[in-house]
Amino acid sequence: MTLPPERLPYRLPTHGTVGAMDGDGHGQIQQGGVTISIPGAIVGESVAYEVLRQRRRHASGRLISRPTGSPWRTEGSCEHYPVCGGCAWQGVSAIDQAQLKQDRLRGLLVQGNPDWASCLSPLISAPATQFHRNKMEYAFGMTHGQVVLGLKQRGAFDSVVSTPQCGLLLPWWPWLHGVILQWVQWAGHPPYDPVTHEGLLRYVMVRRSAHTGQVVVVVVSQQDISETMGVLWQQLCVRDDIQGLGMAIQDTPSDTAFSDHVVTIGGSLTLSDQLNGVWYDVAPYSFFQPNALQAPVLYQVIASLADPQPMDGVLDLYCGGGGIGLSLASSVAWVVGIESNPYAIAAAHCNMRRNGVGNMTVIEGPVRRVLKTLTCCPDLVIADPPRSGMEPKSVIRALALHPRVMVMVSCQPKTLVRDLIQCQGLGYVPTVIQGVDMFPNTPHVEVVVRLVPK
Repeated sequence: MTLPPERLPYRLPTHGTVGAMDGDGHGQIQQGGVTISIPGAIVGESVAYEVLRQRRRHASGRLISRPTGSPWRTEGSCEHYPVCGGCAWQGVSAIDQAQLKQDRLRGLLVQGNPDWASCLSPLISAPATQFHRNKMEYAFGMTHGQVVLGLKQRGAFDSVVSTPQCGLLLPWWPWLHGVILQWVQWAGHPPYDPVTHEGLLRYVMVRRSAHTGQVVVVVVSQQDISETMGVLWQQLCVRDDIQGLGMAIQDTPSDTAFSDHVVTIGGSLTLSDQLNGVWYDVAPYSFFQPNALQAPVLYQVIASLADPQPMDGVLDLYCGGGGIGLSLASSVAWVVGIESNPYAIAAAHCNMRRNGVGNMTVIEGPVRRVLKTLTCCPDLVIADPPRSGMEPKSVIRALALHPRVMVMVSCQPKTLVRDLIQCQGLGYVPTVIQGVDMFPNTPHVEVVVRLVPK
């Protein structure tokens, strides 16, 4: 007989030892028949924590301190660690990160089907842990009466840690950080408060082209502040590698830097970047693989597992700006992409024209709906869905086309395993499962899977 779970005390400091990692890379502690997930904790650590919420046998907690560290953990190299929420695993060596990610991925696969673990290839580790990203969103906040610019504090959506020495995007970020804060002080714009929903300045989004080195800066505000931003552009354009400055308005309560309303203040906001010989136009809010150094490797893995032939037809689901489809277009007879975002579709058409690709088309609409009426018969299906994974109807309709190979790409292994279970029930089984570390110093991992008919 299974005993009912205990009701754990709310926000009471408690001590325990992390015995495992969950599917999101958080440490797990067992207490009173309840599994508690604690972000920032790793296997082997004795930690002080508090429970924030509980739902029967599962609870989420907040890390307070680590009286005894894990043998996996080392000292972080960034002065903002561990308060900053940007690099949760910076205190874990690169070798140990790879092992933890591989073990976590293997554990999730075994839960889906024990046989899948034999398909798992060794993780492809990230080549660098600094200045590898091509996009960052830094938040504005207020600390001790001063406007700050940085990343959200770990576990606190309404607190910002000033990060002038952040090593994720640009070696010269300290200069850009200082120039932006000087402009804020001159303009007198208050930061947005996510609790009271008052104030103006929300985020600064910075994008960089890994190939050209050019940079675009977009200030995200609650209201139109364009009349003061000309001064900021004059300060920024002294650098030849700053290509453009924009303003985006985000006036909803949602804590996001995304906006449908972007105004160019100076220069151009569309970057040019290249992956494996294919050029891409990257607009401020276009999706582009965030790890500039590892993205070419990811596309090579996708191509290798797809094994395209000259007469093949390719169906590229959730194609975005056409990244994967364009990378395969020169190796196959035709490519059809499906995408629901009109901005991404416009980017895909620009990228096709720029690369002279005439054998690719993009259909606008939700994947599940377009698949319902699709008449083409692809040899290869590539699916790179959002973190939520594929819709069940999309899986059914994609496999009903009887492709020779389906390649699934996922940044969320938990939903990937769910989708693989459905694929297996429809007669397609994984033969190769390859992890690619696109997110060093975090628990996240990209996974590419090759599926074939039984």
